[in-house]
Amino acid sequence: MIKLFKYCLQHSWIRVAARRVMWSVFTLVTAYFLLCTVINWYGATRLKAVLALITAQGETVDIRALLPIPVNEIENFCAIEPLRDLAMDPKREGLPQERRKRLEALKLPQSNDGKRRPALPNPHSGQRTDLAAFNEWTRINDWTLAPENHGNPAADLLKALGKQDALFEELSRGLEREKANWTPEWTTRELPRLLTTLTPRHLSAILSLNSVLALRAGAAAQASDNVRAKQSALIMSRLALASSHDPFLISALVTFSLTQQLCGAVWELCEAQTGTAEDFSALEASLADLDPNRVILTGVRSEVPILLNDVRFAKTISADFVRFIFGERFHWWQLLLIQSLPIGIFDANAAVAAELELEHIIRPLRDDGIKAALQTWERVDASLQTGRNGWTSPIHILARMITPSFRSVLRSAVWTKAIVEQARIACALERHRIETGGYPESLESIKMGDGSAPPLDVMSGKPMLYRKIPGGRYAVWSIGFDCEDNDGKRGLNRDTSQPAEPAKEGYQGDWVWDFPQR
Repeated sequence: MIKLFKYCLQHSWIRVAARRVMWSVFTLVTAYFLLCTVINWYGATRLKAVLALITAQGETVDIRALLPIPVNEIENFCAIEPLRDLAMDPKREGLPQERRKRLEALKLPQSNDGKRRPALPNPHSGQRTDLAAFNEWTRINDWTLAPENHGNPAADLLKALGKQDALFEELSRGLEREKANWTPEWTTRELPRLLTTLTPRHLSAILSLNSVLALRAGAAAQASDNVRAKQSALIMSRLALASSHDPFLISALVTFSLTQQLCGAVWELCEAQTGTAEDFSALEASLADLDPNRVILTGVRSEVPILLNDVRFAKTISADFVRFIFGERFHWWQLLLIQSLPIGIFDANAAVAAELELEHIIRPLRDDGIKAALQTWERVDASLQTGRNGWTSPIHILARMITPSFRSVLRSAVWTKAIVEQARIACALERHRIETGGYPESLESIKMGDGSAPPLDVMSGKPMLYRKIPGGRYAVWSIGFDCEDNDGKRGLNRDTSQPAEPAKEGYQGDWVWDFPQR
């Protein structure tokens, strides 16, 4: 080592090279720290400005301010025995765990033969649930409630579901409680440090229960059992109402799924003309409580404080954060890579994403409704993904990662809004039929349960389209995403000629509520 040092001193070119290397390293390090200082200042300034904008818009960055107001237990449908405390920590043993298992045992099985499960009640298809095919599918796939085959699919399924009549009766007795919040109340729950990891623990159990209730409603409607049909649909409406109050985007998606299944059950009752005028009044009132505009606004509003909270957590550069990004077995260099980033990068990314959500989703939703938010966001999302308008810099990374999902969520919200309003109108039409002996010539002839005119088409802002069908039925439709009246024709899949998914990209056609099999 000493000889090497002497050799270097004796050769001037080595000394010069060494000085250049040291100056280069010093320059790079200095430039790095200067760059970090500038980025940190920019990020902090940008984030401060966005926080001020959020406050000025009357919004909040406090997630707890968005939590639902607790409901008195004696008025809370979700405080009844089968549903109480479903959202408690699943690792804790006891009654909540047993209740979840009881409901999850109802889950429809995965297919063992590779065939798709027959569809649940779905108003957009205009087709009854094929109970014969469904019953056969459940037998093949070993569902615990698979019915026997005695030649009457509706009666067979109701008899099989009768094994759970004790549960259904417990739930129906709770319908006198008109409010619904999941327990324990959100205001009493401990939230995780990284809010992105928060998944409401009761979702699987509720989705399983709701699917079975949809089947029960459809089977009861086809069997002209209006008591069990109405009972099942009203329980579904309470489940959707409870989920609609959860202040998270995933809860909004679950609410849309529950609501769409509820509308399918209502369609089955209307198709079979099963129920009294009082039954349809009760169903219409329950649907009026489910406002997709409110649900999606609550869900998106929560995304801003969640985003800002998780960015604060990310800035700690803890092992927990790196594990969240790279998985359990992360490498040392991945931790070093994250630690080398200027803190301002996190602030700037959070600021850009929060401002996009505020200006292009929350404000249009709040001020103009779902359609305006969808149209605004589609333009912004297209620019983000193509890099137009300068959205390609490092401060747009987070926005490009998290924002594409909003487009599909908004489309689902629009479709759900349309089908809920159609279901409400259908209930009013059934009530009119029962009271007068037939359907009206126009929607102007009916009033909703609260005395108001029928709700407007979410896409056109005009009255829903309607015609009376020769033979005694009717069709109600909304224009779809193409904003064109296709005279009540559904969009079809080109390969199967079956109705296409109404909320999917590229859907061409109307959203129709009718009874073509009749």
